[in-house]
Amino acid sequence: MRIALIVSIIGIASGSYLLAGVTLTEFQNKYISIFGTLGTITGLAYAIAQIALMRKESEVISETAKETKSQVLLLTCIADWARGVKVAQEVQIYCRSGKREIAIPRIQELKQILQDIVNAANSEIKNTHGTNAANQIISLNIIINGFEKDTRAKMSGEEVARVNNTLEATIDLLNEIQSITKNKG
Repeated sequence: MRIALIVSIIGIASGSYLLAGVTLTEFQNKYISIFGTLGTITGLAYAIAQIALMRKESEVISETAKETKSQVLLLTCIADWARGVKVAQEVQIYCRSGKREIAIPRIQELKQILQDIVNAANSEIKNTHGTNAANQIISLNIIINGFEKDTRAKMSGEEVARVNNTLEATIDLLNEIQSITKNKG
């Protein structure tokens, strides 16, 4: 289609140049006018078709960009959830060894990961796991408050068990969300 358009434009231009010095009859003038009008209409139709095709391509590109952005965000979230599991496991180690002051910032990091679940853009994750994540945040706040009372005090066996229970529930939540998300593809 493009080649035909280019050839016709070159033909019209060459014909105009060659006929510029020639005296034409009225019939020839009408014929050339009709041919020029048809060429103009064909050019306009071609331009309109190209605009329509460009609009469709633009919509496809926009949709693809949105989908790609969503997939990249999902991959980032999965990485954050996996990091959350590792953070919770580190906190368990710190608690068992009595290092409360080191555990506090890591618990706060874990809270941020859970807060991202509570405020997730994905409504399915937010609706299914948001409340559970919010409850885990409350439990982690209680742990932090207990740790901050006396960061140097030795943790009792009960306290370690309570903290481990909360952290295990958090790990289970993160693993469940990860598993569901990965399996949906």
